[in-house]
Amino acid sequence: DLDAAADRGIWGTNVPDANYREVAVHAIALALAVSRRLPQLDSGIRHDGWPPSVVPGVHRPDAQTFGVVGLGRIGRRTAEMARAIGYRVIGHDPVVSAEAVADLGIELRPLGQVIAESDVLSLHVPLLESTRGILDARAISTMRPGAIVVNVSRGGLIDEAALAEALVDGRLFGAGLDAFEHEPLDDDSPLRGLDSVVLTPHAGHWSEESWAETKRKAVEDVLRVLAGERPRYPVNEPRVVTPEP
Repeated sequence: DLDAAADRGIWGTNVPDANYREVAVHAIALALAVSRRLPQLDSGIRHDGWPPSVVPGVHRPDAQTFGVVGLGRIGRRTAEMARAIGYRVIGHDPVVSAEAVADLGIELRPLGQVIAESDVLSLHVPLLESTRGILDARAISTMRPGAIVVNVSRGGLIDEAALAEALVDGRLFGAGLDAFEHEPLDDDSPLRGLDSVVLTPHAGHWSEESWAETKRKAVEDVLRVLAGERPRYPVNEPRVVTPEP
């Protein structure tokens, strides 16, 4: 409760930038693993000896559009890497101007257009009332046949049942998911049985370096406050309170 903390002269801080590079890498890794069908090819060798190497529906990045919804630290980093691989990158963020992302080569579009035009759609927004279910059954129905969904943000952004239905029907090529509406993922989730989906346990944040940076920056802010200084990453603004008699 940041307001209650502020009323009592208590700082709240976080570490917002320690793992954005890791999450972006995870998004790209999921996109490529799904688009190249890496889990199925690996499993085929392990269980069948030598599966067919011709996989229908696989396309080169140069011929595809990578859509990024949410252009904060993680979204911009993801877009930068997607463009370096060869994708054309389009994006949407209501608070970001075209000028702010021009140097990254991102073409800004309305949300509906990004969803409808993307061969790979990657979500990078917080879970708010305005973003809950942003990829619902209606939005999924507008996506390109054979498209891929990547989510390294929050599970509530996607209607998971509608996504699973689109994957079973073959309307979508696959999905790479690191976040789910219920975590751990429900035992009866329809996503569990789909080999077109790569599932990871909200692990996109992790690297040895990001964990060390998170701990270091948290402790550094504690030391700043104890020294009477302003923390580097405040999320509230303490108010001076006169102690009760």
